[in-house]
Amino acid sequence: MCSLGLADLGYAQQPVVELEGGGGHVFGVGAGAPGPSVPTLDAVVVVWATEHWGVALRRVEGPGEDLYTTPKESPDRTFLGVGNLHYWTLTARRRQSISGNLGFEIGFGMMFNKGVGFIEMFRDPPRRVSVPSGRGVGFGDYSVEALVTHSLARHFAVKAGVTFDAPLEANHFQPVALAVVRF
Repeated sequence: MCSLGLADLGYAQQPVVELEGGGGHVFGVGAGAPGPSVPTLDAVVVVWATEHWGVALRRVEGPGEDLYTTPKESPDRTFLGVGNLHYWTLTARRRQSISGNLGFEIGFGMMFNKGVGFIEMFRDPPRRVSVPSGRGVGFGDYSVEALVTHSLARHFAVKAGVTFDAPLEANHFQPVALAVVRF
C-alpha cells in the first residue's frame, strides 16, 4: 500500500525542466535610441525548483538588419542602421494554474551579454561593415516576461506572451511564441 502511494505521488509531480524554443519580433522602443526592430529566435531552459517557482535562462538572437529609413551622415561614413541583435536573460519565474490546461507565468530578472552590430558605409575606400557592439551587464539592464501556457500533453505545451528587455540605451519589446518540451 505504501509503494502505491509513492507511485501516485511521483506521477502527480510537475516536470522540473522545460526546454522552450520559438521566436518573435523585437520592437525597439524608446525616445533616444529605440534599438533594432528585427525577427528573433528564442531558446529557453527553465528549471522549476518548486511547483510555482523556477529560474529561466533565455537566449535571444535577431539575425536580421534594421536599416534606418534616412541614413545618418557623418564626415567619413554613413550609418545605415543596426543588426545581428543577441543577448541573454536570467529570470525568476512564478507560475500559476488558470484552469485545467491553461497557466500563467510571470518572470523578472536581468539581461546580459548584449550585442548589436552597427552597419556603416565608409567613404574612403568605399565599403560596408558591421561593427559589433557588445557589453556585459549594465546598471538598469532588466527583463520582464509574461506568458500564457497551454498544456497539450504531460510533456508538451505551447506558450505565448511578451517579454520586455531593457538595456540602458534601448528597450526591446517582444511578442513571442514558444514550443515547450517538459522533463
